[in-house]
Amino acid sequence: MIKGDISSEEETDELIKKFEEPHNQTILKNINNLEAHKTRNHYPRPTFPDMQFEEINQYTQASYTSGTIYEWNIDGMTEHNILTKLQEITMVSIAYKLNNRLPDHAVAQTIVAGFTGQLKGWWDNCLTFDDRNGILKAYRINENNEVLKDENGQDIEDAVATLIYSISKHFIGDPVKIKDKTVDLSTNLKCPKFHDFRWYKEVFLTKVMLRSDCNQSFWKEKFISGLSRLLSEN
Repeated sequence: MIKGDISSEEETDELIKKFEEPHNQTILKNINNLEAHKTRNHYPRPTFPDMQFEEINQYTQASYTSGTIYEWNIDGMTEHNILTKLQEITMVSIAYKLNNRLPDHAVAQTIVAGFTGQLKGWWDNCLTFDDRNGILKAYRINENNEVLKDENGQDIEDAVATLIYSISKHFIGDPVKIKDKTVDLSTNLKCPKFHDFRWYKEVFLTKVMLRSDCNQSFWKEKFISGLSRLLSEN
């Protein structure tokens, strides 16, 4: 649900001021991943075109701070790498909210400020004013299309989640179709030789973990059935 218009210049100035003067210095400022190594992964055969694990370390950001505006660029990325980048955007949005006490629409504006390349073109040229306004002024609703409220009776904003979903839908496609596609790919995966095991395991797990039924026992059976006879017996 949408309310109001895109934030004014005064709101933008207030946002910059909040970045210059964090509300609470005691809150953790950094969100750290494991240190990213810029070497390429090596597999005996290439991973799927929509995954390209060989390139993943070229795109991974090691850490984020709440007082910084980051560049967001998905040019040349595969579907899996884009999904990973969207998860990193989620991590940054949490840091912004915790340390700077920013409302959801302000966090979304901060993320948009870092768009470059295809994302910048998508935001500026592909989306209409109403589309951008719909993202930045989105509110969380229930199944009855009613706006949800927090414990203080305030409407719950949903700008960041709407922004991430819009990026995913435009550049990757309907998430439901992506999950359906993983069934055929996971079923047809094979590990004919021992040196293919790492490739087989990482590709299989990556595809299966995209599904809501990934905890079902039949996926273990499919994994074992795809191994060579020698590996499956061990």
